Amino acid sequence: MTDDSRDDGHPFDRSDFDRSDELGSLIREAGPRPTPPIDATHRVRKSLEATWRSYSRRRRAIRALRYSSAMAAALLLSSLVYFAGVRGLITKMTEPDAPSIAAVMIIGDVSSRGTGADTETHRVAPGAELEVGRILVTEATSAAKLEIGSAASLRIDENTRLRIDSAWAYHLEYGRIYLDVSHADESIVIATPFGTVRDIGTRFEVVVSDRKLSVRVREGEVQMRTQSRELTLSRGQAAETGPKFAITATSEAPYGPTWQWLRRLATPPTEQPPSVAALAEWFAAEEGFRLRYASEETRLAASEVVIEGDIDALPPENLLEDALASTSFDVQREGDLLIITRQSNP
Repeated sequence: MTDDSRDDGHPFDRSDFDRSDELGSLIREAGPRPTPPIDATHRVRKSLEATWRSYSRRRRAIRALRYSSAMAAALLLSSLVYFAGVRGLITKMTEPDAPSIAAVMIIGDVSSRGTGADTETHRVAPGAELEVGRILVTEATSAAKLEIGSAASLRIDENTRLRIDSAWAYHLEYGRIYLDVSHADESIVIATPFGTVRDIGTRFEVVVSDRKLSVRVREGEVQMRTQSRELTLSRGQAAETGPKFAITATSEAPYGPTWQWLRRLATPPTEQPPSVAALAEWFAAEEGFRLRYASEETRLAASEVVIEGDIDALPPENLLEDALASTSFDVQREGDLLIITRQSNP
């Protein structure tokens, strides 16, 4: 900036000098200001000092209040965390132990991976007990069957990723599982990216792909819930939902070829050698049929007659008919119903 320009960058004009001369003349004409009395000066200074001290005290009080509030909040948070931990410990001590989760059948390579800081991967062996927080992964052609204590069994198909959140809660990221609940103390919940599925004493299948969640019910009821809807499904019903979370319900036969993937994960009847009744009940549950006896006498007799021979060598779809061929019992099929009959003169 040069001498002939103002601070704002514009050049001076004559009016600027005229206004400056007028202001100077006024100041000169006013003359020097009279010195204020000494007592007035002291009063002003004391008033200013008092005002400053009052302002300083308020500032310190505000800072102290803020500090006290922060300390109180920290103490409150610490107390809440402490009592929550104590409560959780008491709950853990007083609640009955959750059932163990065991891999009773392994086909192919099934891995168990940790979450969070624990990223170690292990190969799952038959009979291994699985920890909460682990992620089970099956690849192509591999599969697994888990037993949740004596409460339920869970079958995992190939190409599936399932996280164990607790004995009663699982997260299916993708793939297919089948849950058979017999007498669980709590409902088992399957969470997915599209919604949740909760059992109400049942057998059901859950499938998650990159676009949708599908549920099919073989027995009992399940509750399917998304962000926009809740639906209860029973035997012979199915539903699916996609990215928009709308649920579409349909009918689905609880037996037939679409359920055949379960056969390779089926375990034989617990009763060995099985009675006619034990084998009939096992076959009906495995294949999705309802079971009925022609009479009470037939039911009682079926529980006493034992089937000999290797039933594992029989074709799965006709296993019951072929196994009963050497006995006085027979089975008739009427839709999804199996009827066990007996010859009048065995």
